[in-house]
Amino acid sequence: MQTLRSQQTQEKHRRALEKLLSQHRYAEADSLIREHNRLLAYTEHIPCSDITRHMTEADHLEANRLLRKICILSDIIEGAGIDLLNVINRYDRYVSLPLVGQLKHLHTMAGRVRQLIDDVKNEEYSITFGDTCDEINQAIDDNIVKLFRREMKIVQQNNDLPAVDVTINTPD
Repeated sequence: MQTLRSQQTQEKHRRALEKLLSQHRYAEADSLIREHNRLLAYTEHIPCSDITRHMTEADHLEANRLLRKICILSDIIEGAGIDLLNVINRYDRYVSLPLVGQLKHLHTMAGRVRQLIDDVKNEEYSITFGDTCDEINQAIDDNIVKLFRREMKIVQQNNDLPAVDVTINTPD
């Protein structure tokens, strides 16, 4: 969320940079760019309540729902990434497919988001969260199996193939 102050600062820097460049004062322009980039990289940690107290009740509830959804999906993504990498590593520990690199990056990012739950330092909450993630993950796996079976049925019908029983092993 950009504040009016940061928007004004950016506009001030943009005008100053244009002026310096038009005057061919490149060293000063370079210094201004570095200062601007330093300010952009600065992150200020503010309490969530500073933002949420200005929200309507509906937006506050929606923000909370989406935050929980992101944390749950991050947990599921992190676990699925680990599982897939383990399967791939059984066949080639040094594989360098682009997908593997992206999975490792995704796993790292999801782990950072999921770490927010661990940072709460409440064992009961963490256990409940883990159980909820496991339940949702199982429901996702069940739906993926149903989708896969439908896809296989369509492929078989389009290719005039005999029906085959499709069984997919999912972790319990």
